[in-house]
Amino acid sequence: ENSKPAMDVGSASALNLVLNSALALGDFSIFFVTDFNAASGAILGTDVSGGDYIRARTTNTMRIKEGGTEKTFRNIDISNQGVFSVFRNGTAGNVFVDGAGSTNNPLTLPSGDLDLTQIADANGVAHHAGTIQEIIIYPSDQSTNRVGIETNINDHYGIY
Repeated sequence: ENSKPAMDVGSASALNLVLNSALALGDFSIFFVTDFNAASGAILGTDVSGGDYIRARTTNTMRIKEGGTEKTFRNIDISNQGVFSVFRNGTAGNVFVDGAGSTNNPLTLPSGDLDLTQIADANGVAHHAGTIQEIIIYPSDQSTNRVGIETNINDHYGIY
């Protein structure tokens, strides 16, 4: 991926990258560089059946599932490597790829914590099939700094 190191999570559904400790995120900002290879898959999830996740869908959408409620962000291109940004401030959720926002930003998300324990999977049913180069997680809303953070990431990876 642009001559930069990448973790190829491929199609090895047995791959289980567990976070050192669970993340319970209220307001959050998550930036990640990945190539979903135009396939559905989770960037972050939980090992609990029916648990929370952030995942891409083959329909060029991104879904956030929290507390049993799924919200779908539309027109998110997952066909190529990209700089993705996901935010929650209160109950307002927003998703961006390569600086462009979802056409239905913002969506109302549940007000509880987003609980995450795994990278590249969600309960073994939403395995990420591409590469991951970077994941940055802030336990706060960094949307006012979004452009600067995305620019810094893009300057390093040269994606768009």
